[in-house]
Amino acid sequence: METPLKSVRRYCVKECCLNQPNEVLKCPAKDCVLWKFRLGKGRIKVKDIRSRCKDCNEGTAFAIKNCEFPDCPLFRYRLGTNPARAGQGNHNAHFGKKTSTHEPK
Repeated sequence: METPLKSVRRYCVKECCLNQPNEVLKCPAKDCVLWKFRLGKGRIKVKDIRSRCKDCNEGTAFAIKNCEFPDCPLFRYRLGTNPARAGQGNHNAHFGKKTSTHEPK
């Protein structure tokens, strides 16, 4: 499975620069949320990818969820999650709370 960063790079080359990898370096769209990741370097958050999808899909969650472009390199990250990390993490943890098995006297 491709990483979010590699997907962004592929998106920039395919969708914005018409399959011309050298053109990505000259990209003038500095206001694009993906611009600083266009070269495939850095640490991107999948929430940034969702933000780009929001720009593309009328700005609505419904349109993002029902995206009509499954061939888009960003498609699998459009919901702001990374499917490769599904099930990871401890979502039921009670951080900072004392857990005691003993009853107070």
